[in-house]
Amino acid sequence: MDIEIDQIELKYARLRAGSTTRLSRLVGSILRDGQQTPVLVVTAESDHFILIDGYARVAALRALLRDTVLAVLLEVDEAQALVLTHRMANSPRRAALEDGWLIHELTERHGLSLGEVANQLQRTKSWVSRRLGLVRVLPDSVQEAVRTGKLPAYAAGKYLVPLARANEAQCRSLIKNMSSSGPISVRDVKRLYLGWRRGNATQRLRITENPLLYLQAEALSSLPSAIAAGDPVLPFLKDLGIISGVSRRAHRRLKERDFDLQAEGTGRITQRAFDESRIAFVNLGELLKETIHAGSGNKTNHSPP
Repeated sequence: MDIEIDQIELKYARLRAGSTTRLSRLVGSILRDGQQTPVLVVTAESDHFILIDGYARVAALRALLRDTVLAVLLEVDEAQALVLTHRMANSPRRAALEDGWLIHELTERHGLSLGEVANQLQRTKSWVSRRLGLVRVLPDSVQEAVRTGKLPAYAAGKYLVPLARANEAQCRSLIKNMSSSGPISVRDVKRLYLGWRRGNATQRLRITENPLLYLQAEALSSLPSAIAAGDPVLPFLKDLGIISGVSRRAHRRLKERDFDLQAEGTGRITQRAFDESRIAFVNLGELLKETIHAGSGNKTNHSPP
């Protein structure tokens, strides 16, 4: 049946990891072919419905300003519906942390024992216990980063769980200081964790306090052997790393600003400074592209912008 999106309660949104990439794909798919798979709901009070499965589809429909959603009504209670959709799911495969969120929901809010959850999910009790352990170990800020799509669930389970077990405060600090840079890749989380694990107490603290700087430094230190120490290209690569770091720092300061860009003259001056920076960067990009395509050994002279 078709139901109004405004009639749907997003009660269990916290049980799924966010993904901006998946959402973009869904928006494009629905725009092209319409909604192909219905969402699953159960009844709630006052002619409303509780969404059990299909949170990304509803988000995509809302992004497209659609008013209705194709849904299948499950005539079971909420706990049974959650278990049913977990057992039915085949794609996309749930992350271990998402399993943990579901188990936590069933045990803490619906009163099921670990044995009952294991039986209903058709899993072993140790599997259920391990998944629940992820939820209990990871700081709330890390789990929220997964829910909002800033941090891949796999990276949280694989690399941040052992970090949190060893030092929860530094795990929280790492995510706090990475969050302003946008979505974090699994590869970057792995690099940070491996660097943290190898480091001494001082190095570990520096990594968690300034993870972006560590990633830049680590990337430069692991350049291909073709770029040897003393190669004249290294200062240029370091300059690019500095540009990247300064841009991220400016982004963070603008996001957490303690200054007023609406003040008289401030906005105009700031915009002019940004435009000058943008023009300089665009000119750099054009020169770099032209130089690369010119081929090695073909040096050209360019007047400064």
